[in-house]
Amino acid sequence: MKPTAEAIANILECEGYADEHSFLEDYAFESVVPGCCMNPDCGWVKTSCEPDLTKGWCEGCDKKTVSSALILMGLI
Repeated sequence: MKPTAEAIANILECEGYADEHSFLEDYAFESVVPGCCMNPDCGWVKTSCEPDLTKGWCEGCDKKTVSSALILMGLI
């Protein structure tokens, strides 16, 4: 599995956020949030995930390895 900090940094970069605080201001209470593939060989960032997603389908590597940003940040 990809390290959680690396996945969070990947989401923030792809979504254009400088830090987790500004990201959470926009997404903490949304019904759809970004997520990241946790496969170490894949860097796919999915732009629309359920906030509690832990084993979502990755279009990049065709595996069930996507977790939502809120899960990765330990908020859910």
